[in-house]
Amino acid sequence: MARLTERFSNGQAAVAGCGNNCKYNYKYCKFNEANCPTLDEIYEKLAFYEDLEEKGEAERYIFGFEESYGCLCGSYARDKDGVVATMLICEMAAFYKEKNMTLYDAVQKLYEEFGYFRELQKALTLEGMSGLKKIKNMMSFIKENPFTEMNGQKVVALTDISKGEKLDLISGKREKINLPGSDVLIFELEDETKFIVRPSGTEPKIKFYFFVCGETAKEADELMNSLSGAVLEQVDKLM
Repeated sequence: MARLTERFSNGQAAVAGCGNNCKYNYKYCKFNEANCPTLDEIYEKLAFYEDLEEKGEAERYIFGFEESYGCLCGSYARDKDGVVATMLICEMAAFYKEKNMTLYDAVQKLYEEFGYFRELQKALTLEGMSGLKKIKNMMSFIKENPFTEMNGQKVVALTDISKGEKLDLISGKREKINLPGSDVLIFELEDETKFIVRPSGTEPKIKFYFFVCGETAKEADELMNSLSGAVLEQVDKLM
């Protein structure tokens, strides 16, 4: 279960997540529909946050990270800071040593409690002006002809960040997404796996991101292999 903690100026902390102290991951949590936001919803909440430093409330920032690598704890630096990250690792190692556990043991316990999550990125490189045109055409085609099924699972929701809209394909309900416009498509499947398609902003590539969760490591790996394989097979047909 993902948690996002925000500390207010009065010292109180608020946690975006399940209010029922649920020990299960969001895939199996019975409170999922009511009050267990997934990472997507937490990302959306981040879009509303104003610049805390300009407001003189830098102490409210606790922890942040990005998709590729790196994290930042506290307001000691303006970007990902290896020194503070190293201190956090040392603190974690000391904490778990008192419990006769290694960091590896701690990670395995988290997997067992919340589920085995897997994420994967794949990219197709298409060089030159012709490549950029192919990428643009591919994105346009997928938007006009979105996948309705993938890996034997129905697509239940489609988010188009460029439109600022999420479409529930079961109910037909459209939901506004308050994020800066970007050429990103998010496909959510009925088994709660997910994949994202977007062109790179700096390289001649079209990128694919895959997200799965299994009850065991083997199940998660099998889900990832089948999902990524199915998506890339369909994309290959568009080439």
